[in-house]
Amino acid sequence: MKKILEIKLLSDLCVGVGKHFAATIDLDTATDKYGIPYIPSRRLKGCMREVAQMIGISAEKIDAIFGKSGSEKPGSLCLNDARIENYTSAVQELETAEIINPAVVTELFCSVRGETAVEKDTAKKGTLRFIRVVNKVSPIDLQPMKFVAEIEFDDSLETDITNICNGLRNIGYHRNRGLGAVSCRLIESKESFELNDFEFEDDEEYEFIYLAELQNDIMLPSNDANNTLDFVPGTAVMGALASKYNGSDFNDVFLSGKVRFGNLYISDKNGTDYIPTPRFLAKIKVPVSNSDKGVKNLIADNDKRVLGEDIPQYKVLKKGYVNSVHGYKKPKVKVVYHNAVCEGGEGLYTQHCLCSGQFFKGSVTASGSLMKKIYPLFASGTISFGRSKTAQYARCKIHPQIPVKCSADTVALSAGQTAAYVCESDVVLTNEAGVFTTDISALIAGVGLPSEIKIRKETSIATKTVSGYNAKWNLKKPQFPVICAGSVIVFVTEEVEIKNAVMYIGEKTNEGFGKVRLLPDAAKFATDSFEPEDNLASASGDLLVSKIEMRKLDDRIIEKAICNCQELGFEKRTVLNSSQVGRLLLMCKQSVDYSDFESRVNSIKTDSVRDTAEKLLGKSKIELIIHEISEGTCFEEMLTDSSNRDEALVWSKQKKYILTFLTVAKYRLKEAK
Repeated sequence: MKKILEIKLLSDLCVGVGKHFAATIDLDTATDKYGIPYIPSRRLKGCMREVAQMIGISAEKIDAIFGKSGSEKPGSLCLNDARIENYTSAVQELETAEIINPAVVTELFCSVRGETAVEKDTAKKGTLRFIRVVNKVSPIDLQPMKFVAEIEFDDSLETDITNICNGLRNIGYHRNRGLGAVSCRLIESKESFELNDFEFEDDEEYEFIYLAELQNDIMLPSNDANNTLDFVPGTAVMGALASKYNGSDFNDVFLSGKVRFGNLYISDKNGTDYIPTPRFLAKIKVPVSNSDKGVKNLIADNDKRVLGEDIPQYKVLKKGYVNSVHGYKKPKVKVVYHNAVCEGGEGLYTQHCLCSGQFFKGSVTASGSLMKKIYPLFASGTISFGRSKTAQYARCKIHPQIPVKCSADTVALSAGQTAAYVCESDVVLTNEAGVFTTDISALIAGVGLPSEIKIRKETSIATKTVSGYNAKWNLKKPQFPVICAGSVIVFVTEEVEIKNAVMYIGEKTNEGFGKVRLLPDAAKFATDSFEPEDNLASASGDLLVSKIEMRKLDDRIIEKAICNCQELGFEKRTVLNSSQVGRLLLMCKQSVDYSDFESRVNSIKTDSVRDTAEKLLGKSKIELIIHEISEGTCFEEMLTDSSNRDEALVWSKQKKYILTFLTVAKYRLKEAK
């Protein structure tokens, strides 16, 4: 069952992330790469588990809901990070408006508090520190701040989950001291997903291509347990789908090798194909001009070297992914901080994760008879990979394409042409004795090249050791050597026709291994010097951006008022005295518009005071200041154009200037005493 967990803030909130900000904030709250605050689902899940224990749910049910450490079966509850309402449209606004400074966005939603330890009823020396909190009121609509999180669970647990959510009253840091008071409830999910109906023919082979959009960060452990892979391996896809399958022929679908679960590599929302960077692509070590930047083709440049041209020194690209048109791309990775509660106390540790919001593209290939069983497993519209599947990490949204029949992609090669076979995934090969090998001769034989073929020096083979983890047995899988993705065999061709530009060789091809692609004209496989970014559509609204721009405008008004006040020298007590400034402040606060303020000023009986006030805060002067400040901003027309003038907005900015000016004057007079 899918629902939405709605969290309304009743007080300010600090969801500590175990780190500080610069030298000014000792404890920061959780914010994403855009600066928008959120509540990590791990924190939510922990708080919900506490509530479950407090309201008397049995230990067996708690384990069924939240899972149990060391168990092969995860808990039923699957929870996303809680984001602000209309988060997607807010991100689109920020991207479209090119507001890339997250600190500006964070300041809109958050404020900073100071606190000290108390000793004998006084602040303890040396304990002052500052924490950042999420304001309980939304800056967009001035209503209580709301966060929403997608939540999934077994239908039979709906009553218990509802009670837990209703009982969740406090979240985060200092929740017993006034912070983190919340009101929670479950509401219906508006998300809808329909998988296209498709009729499969049993004897035909089909390829189902899909995009996985990362809705959360993803942690896919590599050989280093705290670092993630930069792709989703086929074994993870196989495991995720196997956990959803309830059919009787499990072995035939997942263990027989008849279904190929491909790796998912970085892509974009348009489904652009990227492959692991072939090792004949490189970058110039010391670029001299702009033309030296970007990705270079070693095959093409080595051909120039033969002709006597001067070729710079290169550095082979060993990571990243490439598309021959769109260029070079690397998945975005971030560091996530965690606190582990153990016997010795609390321990802070970090993990490197793939950032949310990215798209990865992959495929599943099988006969029609087996595809009938695999295809419906995507019907939920979501899939989870990697570590912490039930909280914080792993959740992906599926964007499916229509399955297509597999067909041979014939390639004609002419004599003397330079071509290359590139490993699109790690390749597992064995020799005649059945022993794993990474020898280049085994790869040459695997792709079907004759032993006497002319191999060029750009040929490059990299190797590594791969292992894995079997959750059911709670054991590590045996390690074995592989030829790394991106390894290439560059050769001079004979006149021949090759039936398949893509082939699968070696062992474990059903688990994402062994995919090899032919590049018929490898010398021309060059890429541009840029990394393309996804272009988001124009935002449907601009509330968030308007608030940020309005805040910038207010800052400029305050800065101008302070500057003008300082130039007049109020501290010399030759302009106005404290009581006169205080009287003008009261007039401004009580005025409903500038005309009202102007009439109040005109009522001042002392000519010198009235004339000074009109000189400093007269209509023409104030309007000129607002015009200068708003010039070039998105509010210029509303503040200065007579046909589009928003009188309420104009007065609010005029009032802000006047109040700031007079307040600064008041304090300068006070300091002069």
